[in-house]
Amino acid sequence: MPVVQAISEKLAGRLKVLRLNTDDNPSTPTSYEIHGIPTLVLFKGGKEVARHVGYAPLSAIEAKLEPHLS
Repeated sequence: MPVVQAISEKLAGRLKVLRLNTDDNPSTPTSYEIHGIPTLVLFKGGKEVARHVGYAPLSAIEAKLEPHLS
C-alpha cells in the first residue's frame, strides 16, 4: 500500500489511483481476471494497457506506467 500511495501522490493530475477491497467486492476481481493480490491494472481510454501482479518497488512501477501517461 505505501507504494500505491506514493504513486498516487507523485503522479497526481496525470493518473487516478483507485483501490478496491476484494473482500467487500468479491465479483470484481473475477471479472477483471485478477488472481493475485496486489494487482495493479492501468486503464487508458477504458481499456487495459498494463498490469502488474505482486510487489515491486516504486521505481519499477513508475517505469511500467510512464509510457502510458502521455
